[in-house]
Amino acid sequence: VEKHGGIEKVQKLIADSLERTGLSPRYTRPDEKKKDIFPPKEKDENRVFAKDLMGNKHYYYRFYNENGIELYTMEKKREFFQTVYIPCDGFMVGIDQRHRLEEVLKWLPTLEHGIRGEIERVFNQSMEAPDRWADLGFANLLGRYEEAKAHNAPIAAERQRQADERRAQQDAREQQLAQERQARYDSAIREAEGNIMAGKEVI
Repeated sequence: VEKHGGIEKVQKLIADSLERTGLSPRYTRPDEKKKDIFPPKEKDENRVFAKDLMGNKHYYYRFYNENGIELYTMEKKREFFQTVYIPCDGFMVGIDQRHRLEEVLKWLPTLEHGIRGEIERVFNQSMEAPDRWADLGFANLLGRYEEAKAHNAPIAAERQRQADERRAQQDAREQQLAQERQARYDSAIREAEGNIMAGKEVI
């Protein structure tokens, strides 16, 4: 009690707490106490919680908002090559890197049908080419995810076949090198044994 300024001081603290919260200091709810000490921060309108093209949510920060163009970066990314995002149909679309901002601002106004039209154009080109991978993020935005997966399936299978073939070739090369090393070792041992049997000095 003396540490808190005497009985009168403690009684005043209790009375003030009861008047403010209806509870004594011992029973004040943690959220109410925190509210008293830390007032809520003002909302930053440039900070948004949004989906990437695969539907995963992240915090983004708007750093450019002029001439009807809004550009964002992912909030946690601070490196020089951070990706620039533009909102489209509820998704954040990565379009280039921050250090190329000048080129981005020149390119965007040239898109006749906006960023969605450009995504659709690029996606359709991929879907029309049997050997070209269709971007699944673009497919998700356009509502054509399953169609893109079916298109990509034979491409993925061929890539896997090529990867397996490269791995088999690498394994064969390594096995051949190991056999050659073993053959040289065995030859050196036989030569040394022959020299010993012949009474020659072995170095």
